Amino acid sequence: RGVAVVSGRDSADAKSRPCATLLRAANTFLRFGSFEVTLPHGSGHHAPSAFDWHLLRRLADHCISAYYPHILNVSEDEDEEDEDLRAAPRYCEFLLDVTRRTARLTAAWQCLGAAHGMLNTDNLSIS
Repeated sequence: RGVAVVSGRDSADAKSRPCATLLRAANTFLRFGSFEVTLPHGSGHHAPSAFDWHLLRRLADHCISAYYPHILNVSEDEDEEDEDLRAAPRYCEFLLDVTRRTARLTAAWQCLGAAHGMLNTDNLSIS
């Protein structure tokens, strides 16, 4: 979340351009990129916990309980025999909720004219 924006000039020169500094704060340091540690290796990507789906599930469960507690009420698919797939409705709702919040945040930033590389997986908070 943006806390403050300070505007100024990039130098004391008369031809200097306007610039600004943004101070951000967040409930957590968990970012989209936090989930990338479990991605399979490939294309130059070397995740430290590649294929560790148990870690991915624990991370998602933590995020849901800490920042999206309303999703805890999403029912599991009781007819599904596979334990991971049984919980899929909860994780789908988590993904949709994060996507909705991120889309709103991105739109708000774009309304202010911020349309650059700041909105990437290292900078976008899960909370």
